[in-house]
Amino acid sequence: MIKGEWIIYEDGIEVARTENVVTINGKREILGMIAGSVPKAGQIVYGSGDAEALDTDESLQFPFGKEAVIFAVPIYDGLNSKVVFKARLRDGVAGEIREIGLSNSQISESPIFFVFDGSEDLMIDGSPAESWDESNTRVGANSVELSTGEVLTATRTLSIYGAAPQDELVLAGWSDTAATAVTLTLYDKGGNSTSASYTLGTGYTIDAATIAEFSDGGSGFDWSEIVKVEATTATGGATMALDALTIRSVGVFGDLISRAVYLTPVVKRSGSRMDIEYELTINLS
Repeated sequence: MIKGEWIIYEDGIEVARTENVVTINGKREILGMIAGSVPKAGQIVYGSGDAEALDTDESLQFPFGKEAVIFAVPIYDGLNSKVVFKARLRDGVAGEIREIGLSNSQISESPIFFVFDGSEDLMIDGSPAESWDESNTRVGANSVELSTGEVLTATRTLSIYGAAPQDELVLAGWSDTAATAVTLTLYDKGGNSTSASYTLGTGYTIDAATIAEFSDGGSGFDWSEIVKVEATTATGGATMALDALTIRSVGVFGDLISRAVYLTPVVKRSGSRMDIEYELTINLS
């Protein structure tokens, strides 16, 4: 019998605990780690998605961060047999942790994501963004507010190396009207663009488009040199708040070994110290 449990500590005090789902891939990886044929799990990943955890999950629904496992300790005292993995979140991370997972990724670089909050250089129809939503935000300090028919422009350098056609760019945001369309356009250093369509429903919504679904008109878009993100909203009178953009990719985040979803989100505040432990119990009796 194999089972796992996640524990989150803030400033040394336990603030959340939940059991997980060990994925189908995870069962293979655990056997490989015991046999020494694969390296130990290297990353703890976290996100803001709230879809039910399934053993078929390959990635988080909306990953927005990952941290290297700083130690993995085996414990056997005659009664308990488990391995404890631990990671510490960077102080500057802010957002609602609603999902969490153990990953076999050995890549230490930070994930690629964009937060549409007041810390970014955001323009709406050519003027600096001035309205922010703090109530419908899961990633960052707040979300930029805009009305349908407006164009949001964000100047930011992004590099997506090695993205596969099936990898997805995932957009999260809030709308007060169902089926609100958003066209996301990316511009590279050479002035080429590529775009895809998203739909935000009533309330907080997460929608995705694969790399293959982005259309660049044959311009040879360079995913490694993105310099600008533009979001064009359809007309219709809806009030919206764009929260964040991320990539859902096994290549970037690794294939999941474990995934858990918190019914009550754990709020990580910028500047706070937060540690995450994963206890993987293997029944040896």
